[in-house]
Amino acid sequence: MRRPAEWSSEEPHGDFSVLDAEGAELWSYTFEPEPEDTEPEDAETDEDDETAPEDTEASADDPERLGVPVAAWDDTVLLDSGDSVLRAHSLDPEDAGELLWSVAASDEELGLPATAPVPLPQILGVFPAPEPEDGAEDEGAENEDEDEDEEDRADEDVPATILLRWAQPEAPSVLSAHDTVDGEPLWTLEEAGTNPVSQHFDEAGVPGLLYDSATGTLLLSQASGEATMVAVDLVRGEVRWGLEEDDGSISPAFAHGGLVYGDSRSNEDGDLQLVLDAQTMDVVGDELSAYVEAITDTGHAILVQDRQRFVVGPEPEDPEADEDAEGSEPPEDPEDAESPAPSDEAS
Repeated sequence: MRRPAEWSSEEPHGDFSVLDAEGAELWSYTFEPEPEDTEPEDAETDEDDETAPEDTEASADDPERLGVPVAAWDDTVLLDSGDSVLRAHSLDPEDAGELLWSVAASDEELGLPATAPVPLPQILGVFPAPEPEDGAEDEGAENEDEDEDEEDRADEDVPATILLRWAQPEAPSVLSAHDTVDGEPLWTLEEAGTNPVSQHFDEAGVPGLLYDSATGTLLLSQASGEATMVAVDLVRGEVRWGLEEDDGSISPAFAHGGLVYGDSRSNEDGDLQLVLDAQTMDVVGDELSAYVEAITDTGHAILVQDRQRFVVGPEPEDPEADEDAEGSEPPEDPEDAESPAPSDEAS
């Protein structure tokens, strides 16, 4: 993104450009301030610098209203207009800048309180759809035609999910998940307590957030409530489990392949690494021979043992097929079989 040189959240307007990874311009526009109110100077207002709910609803219906880029994925950029409304615009070269969808605090589907101050949306992130479970693609297929349909659906791109948090100073925050293609709300979930209210034009992301794409489990820190961190099912919008004070000092570090790796500190056991089931929080490993420092998206693990680091590759998808391939010799090429071996003179 390219924005005005002296840009600030207090003066967010100006000329913006969205660029691709190589620096080529995809879309340029001007974010203009709203027209000044013509109310008398002595008019009384209940809140200062707060957006009224009716103003938010009117702004959400304005297709010409733009904003500051705060998130992007595929051929889409999300703009924050500073009035509790987020708008998704296309970055496709053929229709760059076209409004795709919008979401506002006043949307009835979200069920947010209609009293001021209006909740501000915080973009927690854009997350890929969970990986299909083993055998899910073949479930319900009774003939070859159905099998082909399942394969076609598996090849299609499953829309990702964008997760928002709507927070107010003295009320429990609310999570809302939306389809990244059309912005339709998938579910909403009221959190146990209050969470920090984000600022206008904050970029996507929040510290400490972890996501396991294998199970669709999102680990989200909580500023209040009994649990310091909760595991949310990104598909169903339900809390699977939470880390409470009784669980000891556990600090999840990363998640991969249905597992959550965290550090546990206690006076009795000292420092050790725990491996938890992402769906149930059950401990599946607490006496590892090596410390798992990180795991890449490709499944390569970085292990630390005796002050040395090792990289271990992922397990083969079909171990039996790999064993058969190693045990069998490649077929002899007919051309190679007919060709005589090179002589010493030829070499």
